[in-house]
Amino acid sequence: MQITTAAEASARDADAIAAGIDSWALMHAAGTAAAEFIRMITASVGATEISVWAGSGNNGGDAYVVAAHLMTHTTFRVKLTATGEPKSPDAKRARDLYLEAKKTAPPFPDVIATTEEVHFVFVDGLLGTGQHGALRAPEREITELFNQHRRAGWTVLALDLPTGVNATTGDVAAHALRADYTLAFGTMKRAHLLKRDQCGEVIVFDIGLGEFAEKEDGAWTLADAAMLHSRVPAITWDAHKGTRGKLAIVGGAEGMAGAVVLASQAALRSGAGLVYAHVNQASVLPLQISVSQAIASAFDTDRISAQLDGMHAVVIGPGFGRTRESEKSLNALLKTLITDYPKLPVAIDADALTLIGSDANRLALLAEGREVVCTPHVREFERLIGKPVADTLEDRIEQARELVAQTGCTILLKGTPTVVLAPGVPSAIVIPRGTPVLATGGSGDMLSGMIGTLLAQGASAADAAAIAAWVHGRAAEIATETAGSVRGVTLHEVMCAMPDAWRELSVQPSVPHKWPVQLASLPRVWSDSES
Repeated sequence: MQITTAAEASARDADAIAAGIDSWALMHAAGTAAAEFIRMITASVGATEISVWAGSGNNGGDAYVVAAHLMTHTTFRVKLTATGEPKSPDAKRARDLYLEAKKTAPPFPDVIATTEEVHFVFVDGLLGTGQHGALRAPEREITELFNQHRRAGWTVLALDLPTGVNATTGDVAAHALRADYTLAFGTMKRAHLLKRDQCGEVIVFDIGLGEFAEKEDGAWTLADAAMLHSRVPAITWDAHKGTRGKLAIVGGAEGMAGAVVLASQAALRSGAGLVYAHVNQASVLPLQISVSQAIASAFDTDRISAQLDGMHAVVIGPGFGRTRESEKSLNALLKTLITDYPKLPVAIDADALTLIGSDANRLALLAEGREVVCTPHVREFERLIGKPVADTLEDRIEQARELVAQTGCTILLKGTPTVVLAPGVPSAIVIPRGTPVLATGGSGDMLSGMIGTLLAQGASAADAAAIAAWVHGRAAEIATETAGSVRGVTLHEVMCAMPDAWRELSVQPSVPHKWPVQLASLPRVWSDSES
């Protein structure tokens, strides 16, 4: 599934129409799919009234189809309010379909009752992907009304995008609609990803674009279970600890054993066969007590080759420290890797990235002929590129592309969402999983251990980064859902949820066989103010 700008989404529609797919068929499919979902939601929330609002553009055309289908196929009372005359031939045809359905529909009062006994479902079909800038007075008044009703507990759904949200940039106009659900058509738009709090739960429906739903035009790629399932390295029935991957983790300066503890635990929960933790002497005992499966030893610059011998991958950085001694150890380790282990996959995180700083040449030397993943957070990324991090995700992705080109490393940009850029992979891979539970110290150490395990099991750098980020985020979602809150959930609960997340990724995705077909979805985001 690709994540498109407004222009990219329009180009896909245009290509499909130029190839002979009827534009009216696309609109009819979009409205029908949305209506089926709305019918289900209306029943689940116990609503008795559905209020559909249609603008004058094609988004309004979708709304007319929704109203017509609901009038024909439900017992709910449906009322449509139009804000203007339909402009396009398809929107006019949709209005005619609605008017025909209205002839046989039960009578509906002109004034909607607002008693406490009535639960309304509001459907926003005012403005679609072409909306930008400030809302005009008529739309603003309607969205303010929708938002008031939503705060009162009624359900609000948006067709393709909430009115007032820019499809490409995610910019939110004053008084923009905040939806419980956004029903997208054909493709996921960038705003669905960038403004998930505004969009609510996002569901992308198949409307018949077929092969034209994707183009090689720079659109981002959504990493979901369907995409990643086949890329997870297999653990065969006759596997043993050696074939499941031997991973070395180097870090754990004095007082920072916890970082390697988390990385080791996550590695083992991701299927590593053997974890060798090389840490400061003072961290050996805490590590052995905390992770009995890990083989702990003091990191020795005179014995680096021996400590790396037989490994399938190495993680460098969790709790590594930023002292002069740490820098000397890192220099010796990188030199040994470049000279003696030119093929050994490497994941670099945390303090190791800080010590490397903006030395792109050193990363390029390390990445020559091997898989390397760097996992910077915003400040670490800023040091790597030697300039301020861009404000927008699009510009940050371009900065990461430049770093990938300079170094040959795969770059995982931590954040909301997480993004992976890799050599030879033209599209940015976006992983929109996780909750604020992961916004805490040690979360990145967990991720590094997971990436290291997948590298040790033979995954490419891009796949290791994307798979680990997905499972990491999904485990956080499961832990948050179980607790029912963001507060009070620690990385321990996330760690305990990892088997469930891995199980979801291991299940063969089912082929949709009934209408409407959901191509992709994004869950509602968790926050302290609104769950």
